[in-house]
Amino acid sequence: MILARRILPLLALAPLLGACQVVPQIVGAGAAVTTGALTSNPAVGIAVGLGVTAATDVAVKYYGRSRQDATQDAIASAAGVLEPGGEAPWRTDHSIPIGNEHGEVHLIRAIA
Repeated sequence: MILARRILPLLALAPLLGACQVVPQIVGAGAAVTTGALTSNPAVGIAVGLGVTAATDVAVKYYGRSRQDATQDAIASAAGVLEPGGEAPWRTDHSIPIGNEHGEVHLIRAIA
């Protein structure tokens, strides 16, 4: 339990390390170490670590795709009502306000 109390705060700070690509490995390693220590079985720790790494990787990629989709949808919505030569502002407001984007779309021509 003492090991889990030391590792869990570090896992909570993992997203602050920068690249989202590192988060699944850090979370998986923490889960592997904690599980291995609690069960006294390194094989179980490794299996849990691999499973947690895979699940976290899928979750991070899904979240990134959903944010990218929201940006593309905002641009498409702003451009959809424009006539050729028109321009309109667009913005995204994510539930986690880090990385909200905005800009202006210019419609050059319509393709039939």
